Amino acid sequence: MATFNISEPAVPLSSWVVVTGVSGLVGSHVADQALQVGHKVRGTTRSRSKNLWAEEHFQAKYGSENFELVEVLDMAAKGAFEKVVAGDSGFIHVATDTTGSNEAHTAIPKVVDAAINALEAAAKEPSMKRFVYTSSSFAATFPSPDQRIATAQETFNDEAVRKARLPDRVGKLTQTRRP
Repeated sequence: MATFNISEPAVPLSSWVVVTGVSGLVGSHVADQALQVGHKVRGTTRSRSKNLWAEEHFQAKYGSENFELVEVLDMAAKGAFEKVVAGDSGFIHVATDTTGSNEAHTAIPKVVDAAINALEAAAKEPSMKRFVYTSSSFAATFPSPDQRIATAQETFNDEAVRKARLPDRVGKLTQTRRP
């Protein structure tokens, strides 16, 4: 286990921190790191019953008083995080809902609404000190085999936006070409 020395933490050690998507690859690692430095973690998942392994793992490793698994069925639903953040000092929004539609006009608003709900819940909580929003390398660029890609803070994946608009055009093209 790594040893951390944080002399002046922005979020007080031993305070509660929300980590969304705690049953996912990135979320579980973020939760583990937060627990290692001395925070308590309230991890969210869409299905508590399907992800009890996370609770069992983190409680066995860090103690039942330091980890809680909370079900948030729909992060895009208004007020989805309001009860989750009660008394918490930090919020790390890792999760992205990848279920449901692959259609941009349906999927994108759900992701945006979830982020807004997380931000609004954190902003309303008096004990909240910090909010961290994690993103993805895909927000900056598409990976390209055998090609080095330099990214900067201003790098955004505009190609993804163009491609997200294509299903509508492809659908029209396919419909037009039908005999």
